[in-house]
Amino acid sequence: MTKKYHVKTGDTFHDLTALQPVRLSLWQWRCRCDQLVEKQANLVCSGHVKSCGCRKGWDQTSHGMTTTKEYHALKDAKRRCNNPDHPQYRHYGGRGIQVCERWSRFEHFFADMGYAPSHVHSLDRIDNNKGYSPDNCRWATQKEQANNTRANHMINYNGEQKTLTQWAEHVGLHRSLVDERLRSDWSVDRALNTPKGQTQQDVKRREKDKVILSLLAAGRIDCDKEGNVYSGAIGKGSNGPKHKYKLRTKRNGTKTLGVSIDRYSYNFYVARIIALKFIKNDNPINHCQVRHKDGEPANNHVTNLYWASPS
Repeated sequence: MTKKYHVKTGDTFHDLTALQPVRLSLWQWRCRCDQLVEKQANLVCSGHVKSCGCRKGWDQTSHGMTTTKEYHALKDAKRRCNNPDHPQYRHYGGRGIQVCERWSRFEHFFADMGYAPSHVHSLDRIDNNKGYSPDNCRWATQKEQANNTRANHMINYNGEQKTLTQWAEHVGLHRSLVDERLRSDWSVDRALNTPKGQTQQDVKRREKDKVILSLLAAGRIDCDKEGNVYSGAIGKGSNGPKHKYKLRTKRNGTKTLGVSIDRYSYNFYVARIIALKFIKNDNPINHCQVRHKDGEPANNHVTNLYWASPS
């Protein structure tokens, strides 16, 4: 007479843990290698079936490597791919990433991959959208793996293609700073070449200064040391850009010059125009603001202006 066994979820027999009944006495089990299998409860409980079948390969201790880095690298990969309860499952098994059938036996994995070159190397997939297999895996350092993550997008700049991390290292900036700049709609050139500590506001200020200097050089605007600003020659005809100028005075006495060039509009401080033309700035990175010595914003005489650092 066949002995009847009573099984409930969570019961463990040898290498198999009961998950849920499928039908009648057929149960779904999770092997300690994280494979899911369906086996008859009476065969598992009686000891006739002790694993998913991996005992003949995966868990044989004849290779003597069950405590090695290489053994646990493959074991951890299987867990990420096969165990829905694993914290990283959604990034692996949840995306369809699997360990190839050949590597169901550790001996095959070790024959393909060999020893890890050092203690800082770990198992890495070359193509993050493909699974673990001999042609898609390598031993890599944490730095090499960081350059190979899905989140680290490639950037083309000056004819070269590198990851965000590699570009940040190349220009001597932290990766998070470059990433934050790109997310704030900075151009790649700005994000990589703006010194640390410089904000997008600083970059825009320098770009406006370039516009002012170009207008001065072209004679589109002019100024004198007394603090007066004049509109220069206005582009005429169909070939040159159309310029429009408008001087404004704010309630506190600050004077500005509005300039419209084709579709672009700028608003410049008169004091800044005069300072750019007449006052030398030996430290434009740190001394980027124009101040009035007497505190009167309406007095834009060149002797009343000086370059200062932001307050």
